[in-house]
Amino acid sequence: MGNLKKTGKTQEGQKANEQKNSINFFSLITEIIAWLQIAASPFLISIATGFIIYIFKPGKLGFVIAISIAIVGLVIGITCAVKVWKKKGTVQFMSKIMASPEFEDQMKKKNSANFFWYLSKPKTFTGTISNSTV
Repeated sequence: MGNLKKTGKTQEGQKANEQKNSINFFSLITEIIAWLQIAASPFLISIATGFIIYIFKPGKLGFVIAISIAIVGLVIGITCAVKVWKKKGTVQFMSKIMASPEFEDQMKKKNSANFFWYLSKPKTFTGTISNSTV
């Protein structure tokens, strides 16, 4: 008889694919969240600007100007987010923006100072001790 091979996947192969798919799904979700953050920034700035314009010029003309500014901000935000996603990835872009070496240096100094202060302070007991016999 000839060689009979199963064309189905093994259990290990299926588990590996499921893990890979879950990692890809998680990566996609984080990329989408970062994309929304990038797109939201110019959009929110344009909404605030449009609102201020509408406050100073209430009426139909002020409303049309405010909505137009908000739409321009949305288009700019979407354009920026798509460019960043295609160029280097939104998560990497956001991590570079959110990382600040000056702040990290200050936190390291503060944490090391607090750690050494904790080690140098005397250990005293502030509770009560009962002398009851059993």
